[in-house]
Amino acid sequence: MSKRYLWWYTLVLAMVVVGLALGGASMSTLLIALVVLACPLMMMSMMFMMGGQAHGGRAHHPSGDKSKS
Repeated sequence: MSKRYLWWYTLVLAMVVVGLALGGASMSTLLIALVVLACPLMMMSMMFMMGGQAHGGRAHHPSGDKSKS
């Protein structure tokens, strides 16, 4: 994930919140929308902070990764 996309995501989120507020949505509706969006937003921010590195797959063993025959 690139930094340039982070600004676009922030801009879109701000536009959605402002649009809902101007459209007459109540504060409780805005809070529910932010809670629902919290999970994907935190996931994107964690991926951004980790540099987009993939950490899945096989576990690494520091004591040596010798296969047993």
